[in-house]
Amino acid sequence: MQDKFQRETQRREIRTHEAKIKIRSTFPDLDIKTIRFLAEGVDNEVYEVNGGLVFRFPKTRENKRELAHEAHALALLDRKVFPEIPAVLYWDETATIMGQKMAKGVSADHLKLTDEGIKSIGSQLGLFLRRLHSVPLEGVQSSGVEPFRESPQKIKALYRKRLVEVQEEVPDELRGQLETLLEKEVSEPKRLVLGHNDLRSDHIFLEDGNVTGIIDWGGIGISDPAFDFGRIYKSFGEPGLDAALESYGEDDDELRERSIYYGVISSISSVVRAKRAGDRDRLAGKVENLAKIVQRYNGISNSFE
Repeated sequence: MQDKFQRETQRREIRTHEAKIKIRSTFPDLDIKTIRFLAEGVDNEVYEVNGGLVFRFPKTRENKRELAHEAHALALLDRKVFPEIPAVLYWDETATIMGQKMAKGVSADHLKLTDEGIKSIGSQLGLFLRRLHSVPLEGVQSSGVEPFRESPQKIKALYRKRLVEVQEEVPDELRGQLETLLEKEVSEPKRLVLGHNDLRSDHIFLEDGNVTGIIDWGGIGISDPAFDFGRIYKSFGEPGLDAALESYGEDDDELRERSIYYGVISSISSVVRAKRAGDRDRLAGKVENLAKIVQRYNGISNSFE
């Protein structure tokens, strides 16, 4: 165990040194006083520079494409209107390296939230989405931002593939429930909007109860508003979703139903990410959480009938 820890420490030290060299060569005007490894996910390695900047290094060609898409899309959004988006201060198209201001506070997945805290976050996110979903699509489309999972049929097909990827890890009964769920008819959205599309709790930063940062915009695209609300439901349950919809100002039962549905099936992705990361303990926890979410949905869905 100690040898494994030492090897991982050495690997990170080497990768951090390599990241420093690459940032310095790409952005020679940036004086790097400190750099430290922050995190490594399935898609990116992340480093903190000078205590206030975050640099992301995509791992694959697809991850590079997603980061470039994010950089181009964020350039469309006025930070005076969206102060929650950390400013992109460094971007290089060729090297595909992005440097942003570090979001203030702590990500919501690291906080123990009270019921009132959850409702407050939901309300703030609803107001944020009202601004985001009001961005005119004409300018977005002309800039090359593409649709994100265009129809319920395509969305369900995507999650069927992801369920197959983890079929050995998901118990038979749970897999059967998910397969049935993925056959369910889902209403079409009344309108499409510019959405974040990955509004998970670890992408939402809080300080003193206030939403101060929303990060990881690689999935930004033209989509059903239920995708964003679905992630809120997944992270904060019905209290968070209802608070978000109330402040959003759209009283639409079909939107709420689709939001809950997409929040449930998107939980399959959490299992997929844990498997791809090779983290067995995390994988077991995500499968257990998926089972709880499906069980909760089966109780809620009766009210939709």
